[in-house]
Amino acid sequence: MKFDLPPMMSLCAFEASARKLSFTKASQELHLTQAAVSFQVRKLEDRLGVQLFVRGHRKLLLTPEGLLFLTAVQSALSTLEAGKMSIVGCGADRHVTISVPFSLSGKWMVPRLHKLTRIRPDLDLRVDATDHLVDFDRDPVHLAIRYCEHPPDNLHSVLLFADTVFPVCSPNLMAKFEGHLDPGQVVKQILLHDEMADYTWYDWIKSIGLNNEPTVGGHKFSHTGNALDAAIAGQGIALGRLALVADDLAMGRLVIPFTMVGTTDYGYYIVVPEKSRSDPLVRTVVEWLISEASMTEQNLP
Repeated sequence: MKFDLPPMMSLCAFEASARKLSFTKASQELHLTQAAVSFQVRKLEDRLGVQLFVRGHRKLLLTPEGLLFLTAVQSALSTLEAGKMSIVGCGADRHVTISVPFSLSGKWMVPRLHKLTRIRPDLDLRVDATDHLVDFDRDPVHLAIRYCEHPPDNLHSVLLFADTVFPVCSPNLMAKFEGHLDPGQVVKQILLHDEMADYTWYDWIKSIGLNNEPTVGGHKFSHTGNALDAAIAGQGIALGRLALVADDLAMGRLVIPFTMVGTTDYGYYIVVPEKSRSDPLVRTVVEWLISEASMTEQNLP
């Protein structure tokens, strides 16, 4: 039996756009650009020779043909999904284990896991939050996120976040200075130190040309996430890494006193051993991480 059917991508773009009545919302769900979704739908219309949507200003409406076709497409996709589950089996091992630095796990990845669940409800993600490097030959881990200068050559790697560093503090602390805190005042406050030795308060102060040395006292933390929590509580000023403070900045729990940003040669990399690269579930997790990192950078205040 020969089928003359449109490409699956066009059908999925149409179904999501019709359900959301928005190319923009469909693009967010499918992790594509709005232009790509619109192009796929237009290509589908050209192939079918009918108009599926009435395109208004920031609004989509289904034509009668579009409504009829949507019913057929959703039915077909549901049948495919049911067929997939019948051969995969609900009891099959669908887990992926990822090793993630402790602070990145708590401050960035874990709060976003519900989005991955929406994409792949059958996926069992197991998060190993640790700052210790895993041995892929020995440990049952499929992929990892590593904070490093150069990822190992024997692992497939993708840069997740470049490293940018800047002071952060609570809005209440800023209010004590009437919303203005200059670099000279920063070094006179309680500085919150972590054990990220690649870039410390000494490096930041040197980079902005101050001769002062940061407070020898203050509080020291083994994890950056704890230092940031102390800053949120108004106990001092911490050094924030982009990925670790994005949510706290967006929610107003932290503020940036001024835009003097330090950079390092380090970064957060996704690393995958060769044995895991062909696993479709691992690829799903990698693609989701990259998409979330992109949205995090775009949505920074």
